[in-house]
This record gives sequence, structure tokens and C-alpha cells, in this order.
Amino acid sequence: MRNFNAFYLIPSLLLFLFSCEKPQKAEISRQTPTTWAYIGDQACAECHTVENKKWSSSHHAKSMNHAEDSTVLGNFDGSNFTNGGVTSTFFKNNNDFFVYTEGINGNYDTFKIEYTFGITPLQQYLVKTNNGKLQALRTAWDVKNKKWYDLYPDQEVIPQDWLHWTRGGMNWNTMCAECHSTNLEKNYNARDDSYQTTYSVINVSCESCHGPGEGHVQSIKSGKEPKDFRAMLLDSSTNYNDQIRSCAPCHSRKSNLTENLTFSGEFMNDYILSILSDELYHGDGQINEEVYVYGSFLQSKMYANGVKCTDCHDAHSLTLKKEGNDLCLQCHDAGFAKESHTHHAEGSEGNQCIECHMTGKTYMGTDFRRDHSFRIPRPDQSVSYGTPNACTSCHEEKEAKWAAEKINTWYGKNRKFHFSDVLLPGRDRSFNQLRDLIGLLYDTAQPDIARATAAYYLTDIPAMESVDALSNAMHDPSPLVRYYAVSGFMNFPENEKSRVLRVIGDSIKSVRTSAANVLLNYKAEQIPEEFREKFILASAELEKSLYNQLDFPMGQFQMAQYYYRKGDEEKALIHFQRSIEMDTLLHISRENMARIHNQLGQNEKAKNILKTTLSLDNTHSQAYYSLALIYAEESNLEKAAELLLLCIKYDPYNERAYYNLGLAYQHGNKPEEAEAAYTKGIEALPGTYSIRNALAILYIQTGNKKKADIIVKEMERAFPESEEVKELRKALR
Repeated sequence: MRNFNAFYLIPSLLLFLFSCEKPQKAEISRQTPTTWAYIGDQACAECHTVENKKWSSSHHAKSMNHAEDSTVLGNFDGSNFTNGGVTSTFFKNNNDFFVYTEGINGNYDTFKIEYTFGITPLQQYLVKTNNGKLQALRTAWDVKNKKWYDLYPDQEVIPQDWLHWTRGGMNWNTMCAECHSTNLEKNYNARDDSYQTTYSVINVSCESCHGPGEGHVQSIKSGKEPKDFRAMLLDSSTNYNDQIRSCAPCHSRKSNLTENLTFSGEFMNDYILSILSDELYHGDGQINEEVYVYGSFLQSKMYANGVKCTDCHDAHSLTLKKEGNDLCLQCHDAGFAKESHTHHAEGSEGNQCIECHMTGKTYMGTDFRRDHSFRIPRPDQSVSYGTPNACTSCHEEKEAKWAAEKINTWYGKNRKFHFSDVLLPGRDRSFNQLRDLIGLLYDTAQPDIARATAAYYLTDIPAMESVDALSNAMHDPSPLVRYYAVSGFMNFPENEKSRVLRVIGDSIKSVRTSAANVLLNYKAEQIPEEFREKFILASAELEKSLYNQLDFPMGQFQMAQYYYRKGDEEKALIHFQRSIEMDTLLHISRENMARIHNQLGQNEKAKNILKTTLSLDNTHSQAYYSLALIYAEESNLEKAAELLLLCIKYDPYNERAYYNLGLAYQHGNKPEEAEAAYTKGIEALPGTYSIRNALAILYIQTGNKKKADIIVKEMERAFPESEEVKELRKALR
């Protein structure tokens, strides 16, 4: 019989031009020396007057400005706005703009508006607080409807919350600055939680995309042709992949490895792109949370066939090059705009290509953004999986089944394969989907982001096939796939983790630092000599990347994990505590603090920390789970079972909760209740190994060999090499 499992630490660091040229996989060949200076847009305008004029009216040019009469769009004539019990008053005094509102620690105060942020469809406002911080107000100006509104209208945000406008979630230095100004250097000091942030140009200027211009100007003044002096990061000869990757850092959902934006040329050297995860995308890859285009575009056939951003968008004004279907008909046959294809009258809204192939969603209350995955509508998937589809997005009164039948009538019942045909059922992480997910992972004809998502799902299916597949994928041509294959080894047994040594010297920083993270428990002398030097270098890069994220609560959390795994509980507790100070609702830090106190024999401290979590959120399932384990350790099985039932109530897919609930009943001599707990766990999580194992043991111990045989056969099919399963079979014999 297994004992109750101890508290668990979250197992991974969350590191965290019209053309149809063929895709190129080459790296950017032209690098901009860091010694060249940023010289400002006026220097560019002297020669590039047309481009400068276009840029001057663009969203890039208006991304951030000083608060002045010419830049402020909101009503500062003493107007009031109330939401969530907070009233804000906006007013002017001489030439300055102010807001009187709830500030730090919930106290009302008057704050001067220093900068405008954005231009349309909303404009935000920045104020200075302390330690060099600029904060974006929670109340923004709706430019189209000319009114104040709340960015989180249905969410109560207390002053201690990360999303309160005075705290980290609305902090310009951390959350916004690198993509709204040119040559931004964050300059965060973790010791006193302060910033000395600088930029060369306040907005997104020429050099944000083209790189520092000093070298280019020198080449012109020296009489050399630009083609002989590659001083710019981007020009008209830049290939499609390089151009897209230059836009990607600011138009993607990602986490940073470096402190500031760089010109390395390979995205995964500086960032970790978020894949099509449950939290961000619908199961088929459609946008759900705010993901900023790049992750969507990588899914598309457009990207696969060499289409780049400037095929549709003017590089400087950012406006569309053509209106309506004419934009799409630059490449596509005119027949696609006919009623015979769209089944909507020509000239109608439903006849527009984007209405079917670029559905969208509104973010920040008023900002409608279209999905750039350019997908074919699949209402049949909506019927099976509840995903959105273009048809019922317009025909809201209709059901997905109606739309699916219409599609069948128009185009027949057969659908071309799409990676979502695997990812949608694969999202359950069921053993039944194991082979299909592996097939998608290996299929290099599919988008890299979809294959990386398959790797991400496989990490949650504990089978040797998963281990072997991800081991092979560590050498995939795609850095994105390699990263998620390597990071998946955090979920696998210790004896398998050494496999990642083969990529500890990978050419891509995110991959080798992920390998170092997997091997964090190892000391350098434990690493084979042939890998040792690369291990030491990758480990140093990992630690530096963690320091770059300390102005985030999750950055503090990651650093706490780092020290915990290195065996330094004292430093781990310090960083967990700092993460809570940044965001009082970051309950995951409290859970891990409780774990450490529990290991140190300080159970009362551990219980009080978890009870604090439940006082702030009585639906927080993990706190019930962790608290239950302490009571189980103290042999209070009745209380443990009570808390585990609450955990399952609020998280019906917590595998360990079912497992430990069954154990609590077993130890309490309640075999029928134990069987029911295990059975419900298997129903909720069909791919579970641990619960089946526990149920098989229960049946063997209670003499129910027939039922035990059924469970063991299921496990033998999924884990034919498992020694534990072989022992179960022996016990049955």
C-alpha cells in the first residue's frame, strides 16, 4: 500500500511588400551591432519623408505620448466614473491632467496624468507612483463611444490584488513598456523593488523595427550603398520569416528570457512562445484569451506558404493595403468571393472572407481583434467539443448542429485533416489519444505550434511511449517543439531525466536552459564529463533568466522554486513571501510555503497559511487538498476526507485528490467508499495510472480478483513495461 503523497511543488519553471516566396528556415543573417546608437525618427525623416508621413499617423507613433491637450482624448472636465464601489474624478489644473481615485492601500488621493497610452479604440493613462514606477489606470477612455469605462467591469479588484491599478498587473515598466517605446531598458532593482527605466524614443519609432540607425546613416554619409553596408535589421530585401520574427516579440503571448528586447534573430533565444494551451486558446487553436496574433498566424496556411505581415498591412501606416475581399484576392482566385462559394449574397457582410475565416473577439472591453489563423469553419467540431464557429457567431439564434448540417449540404461531409482533429480529443490527455498525439508531434507538415502543443499534452500521459516520443522530439528542427519536448521531462521519473543531457548544449537558449531546469537537482560533479561544461553554462543562463523576471509575482515564485530544488528552503521562503507581497492572491506560493513548513515539522504554520488562502477564496481547491494531506499525516482521516471532497467539488479533475480520498477511506476501513472514490476518479480522468493502480490494489486486498483482473489488463495495455504492473499481475496469480 502506498502512503499518502507529500505536498507537491509545482513541477516546472514557467520559463515560463506583396510576395508569395517560399518559406525560409534560415536564421537572420544581418545583426545590428550593439555599439550603434539610436538617433531618433527625425534623422530618418530627412530622407524617408513618405514613410515618415505614413508612420506619423499610425498606432505605433501614438503608442505613448506625454499628456498634453493635443494627445489626451478623455474627458477631464471634472467628469466622474464609478465602478466596483470606486469613484474616480478626472479634471485639469492649468495645463496638467489629474485623477482623484482609490490609490495605494485603498486610500483616495490625487494623481497627475503623466502620459497617454494608445490612441484607439481605447486610450489609457499613466501616473507615477513610487520607486520609478508608472502605473496604468484601471479606468480607460472608450474613444469610439466617448466615455470612461472599467477594464475589468465584472471583477472585484481589491488594492492588494495584482490587477489593482497601483500594483504589478498594471505596471508600465514590466507589463507594457518594452513594446510601446523604442530601445526600452527596464533596469529593475529587485532589492528595493525599484525601476530606473529608460528609452531612446517615447513611442514605437523607426528604430523599433529597423534597429539603431547610426550605422545606416554613417553608410549613407560615407557614400557607400546601403546594400554594401548592411546596417539595418529590416529592409525591402528581408525574407518573410525574418520579417515576421521581427514583429513577433511585441505581437505574441510569451515569457521573456532576457530583460529587454534584443535583435538576436531567433525568437526562442529571447522568449518562450505560449503554445495552444487550455488557458489561452480554445481546443482547436482559436483565440480565447489575449494572444496578440503571432501564435495564431503560425497555425495558418498563410504562414506555411510564405505570406508575411506586409503582404496585408502597410509597413509604416499599419493600415490594410486593400479594403474588403480585394485584400484576399491579391492571392486568391476571384471565385472565392462569389456567392457560389460563400453562400451569401455578394456585397453582404456574410460574403466577406474575414467573416468566415477571421472571426474575432473583443478584449479590454472595446478592442475587437481578429483571429489570424485563417481557419476553415468547423461547426462539426462545435457540436462535439463546444468550440466556437463562424456560422453561429453571426447566426446567434441557431445551434452548431444547424451550421454543421448546412456545411455538409454545401460542401459534402468529408473534411480535410486539420491538426485540431487531434488536439481537441487530445486535450483530455487520455491514453486513447496517445498514438494520435505522437503522430501529430512527428508530422513536420503540420504547424510547429500545433506539434509543440502535442508535446505539451504528452507530458501529462505517463507512458513510456510519451517518454520516448519526447526524447526523439528533443532533436526536432523546430526550437519551439524542442523546448516543449525538453520541458516535458519535468513530469517524468528521475531515471528518465538524464536524457535531456543530449541537448544541454543546444544552439537555442530556451532549449538548453530548459534542459538545465530539468537537471536542476544535479550537481556539476554528477554530470558526465562530456556534458559538464555545457551544463554549467546552461545553468548560469537559467539563473540569469530567472533574475530577469523578479518584478513579476510568478518570477519570484519561479526563483523560490529554483532555491527549493537547490535545497535552500530559507531563500525559497523569502521569494515565496515576496511573490505574495506583490500579489496577495497568488495562492500557489502559500501552498508551497505550507509544504516547506510541513517538511520542517511546523504543521501549525502550514495549516494557518492554507487557512489564510481559504479565507481569501473558499473555492480554492488546491488549498483544501494540501490541508487534507496535513490532517491525513496527523491521522485525522475523517477531516482529510472531508477536505478532499471539497477539493473535488471545486476541481473535479484533480487526480491526486481522488487518489488520496480513496486511500483515506481504505485506511479508515471503508472499502466501499474507497472503491467509489477511485471509480469516480477514473470516470473523470480516463487516462489515470495512479488511481487504477490504487483500485487494483484495493480489489486484490479485498479478494475481488475478477475486478482486479479487469483493471490490471487495462494497465498492461497502457504500460506493458511497467514493473509495478507486473507486480500486480504476480499478486493476482
